[in-house]
Amino acid sequence: MTHRAFAERLEDAAAHISEVSRADLQVMLMNAALRLRNTSGLALEAEVDEAIDLLAAQLKLSRPEVLRTIVRDWLGIAGRLGADTFDE
Repeated sequence: MTHRAFAERLEDAAAHISEVSRADLQVMLMNAALRLRNTSGLALEAEVDEAIDLLAAQLKLSRPEVLRTIVRDWLGIAGRLGADTFDE
Protein backbone atom coordinates (compact mmCIF):
# COMPACT_ATOMS: atom_id res chain seq x y z
CA MET A 1 0.00 0.00 0.00
CA THR A 2 1.42 3.40 -0.95
CA HIS A 3 1.93 6.13 1.61
CA ARG A 4 -0.83 8.19 0.00
CA ALA A 5 -3.32 5.31 0.10
CA PHE A 6 -2.42 4.58 3.71
CA ALA A 7 -2.90 8.23 4.69
CA GLU A 8 -6.28 8.27 2.95
CA ARG A 9 -7.29 5.13 4.85
CA LEU A 10 -6.33 6.75 8.16
CA GLU A 11 -8.24 9.91 7.26
CA ASP A 12 -11.31 7.86 6.37
CA ALA A 13 -11.11 5.97 9.65
CA ALA A 14 -10.84 9.25 11.56
CA ALA A 15 -13.90 10.61 9.74
CA HIS A 16 -15.90 7.47 10.59
CA ILE A 17 -14.33 6.55 13.92
CA SER A 18 -17.55 5.15 15.39
CA GLU A 19 -17.77 2.64 12.51
CA VAL A 20 -14.20 1.33 12.80
CA SER A 21 -13.70 -1.80 14.89
CA ARG A 22 -11.21 -1.74 17.72
CA ALA A 23 -9.13 -4.45 15.98
CA ASP A 24 -9.00 -2.52 12.68
CA LEU A 25 -8.06 0.66 14.50
CA GLN A 26 -5.33 -1.17 16.39
CA VAL A 27 -3.85 -2.54 13.15
CA MET A 28 -3.95 0.89 11.47
CA LEU A 29 -2.27 2.56 14.46
CA MET A 30 0.44 -0.11 14.61
CA ASN A 31 1.08 0.32 10.88
CA ALA A 32 1.18 4.10 11.28
CA ALA A 33 3.72 3.80 14.09
CA LEU A 34 5.87 1.48 12.00
CA ARG A 35 5.76 3.81 9.00
CA LEU A 36 6.65 6.82 11.15
CA ARG A 37 9.53 4.92 12.74
CA ASN A 38 10.89 4.01 9.28
CA THR A 39 10.41 7.45 7.72
CA SER A 40 13.61 8.96 6.46
CA GLY A 41 12.25 12.49 6.36
CA LEU A 42 12.73 12.92 2.63
CA ALA A 43 9.82 14.82 1.06
CA LEU A 44 9.07 13.73 -2.50
CA GLU A 45 6.37 14.52 -5.05
CA ALA A 46 3.42 12.13 -4.81
CA GLU A 47 4.17 10.41 -8.12
CA VAL A 48 7.84 9.85 -7.20
CA ASP A 49 6.83 8.62 -3.75
CA GLU A 50 4.39 6.11 -5.24
CA ALA A 51 6.92 4.97 -7.87
CA ILE A 52 9.47 4.24 -5.13
CA ASP A 53 6.89 2.27 -3.13
CA LEU A 54 5.97 0.23 -6.22
CA LEU A 55 9.63 -0.41 -7.07
CA ALA A 56 10.33 -1.51 -3.48
CA ALA A 57 7.42 -3.94 -3.63
CA GLN A 58 8.52 -5.33 -7.01
CA LEU A 59 12.13 -5.79 -5.87
CA LYS A 60 11.06 -7.05 -2.43
CA LEU A 61 13.26 -4.45 -0.77
CA SER A 62 12.51 -1.90 1.90
CA ARG A 63 11.91 1.70 0.87
CA PRO A 64 15.21 2.86 2.48
CA GLU A 65 17.11 0.12 0.60
CA VAL A 66 15.62 1.25 -2.71
CA LEU A 67 16.44 4.90 -1.99
CA ARG A 68 20.03 4.04 -0.97
CA THR A 69 20.48 2.00 -4.16
CA ILE A 70 19.08 4.74 -6.39
CA VAL A 71 21.27 7.43 -4.84
CA ARG A 72 24.40 5.25 -4.79
CA ASP A 73 23.94 4.22 -8.43
CA TRP A 74 23.21 7.78 -9.55
CA LEU A 75 26.28 9.13 -7.75
CA GLY A 76 28.39 6.31 -9.17
CA ILE A 77 27.26 6.95 -12.74
CA ALA A 78 27.82 10.69 -12.25
CA GLY A 79 31.41 9.98 -11.17
CA ARG A 80 30.88 11.24 -7.64
CA LEU A 81 31.86 7.94 -5.97
CA GLY A 82 35.10 6.05 -6.19
CA ALA A 83 35.23 3.01 -8.47
CA ASP A 84 35.55 0.70 -5.45
CA THR A 85 32.24 2.01 -4.03
CA PHE A 86 30.16 1.47 -7.17
CA ASP A 87 29.05 -2.08 -7.99
CA GLU A 88 28.09 -2.65 -11.63
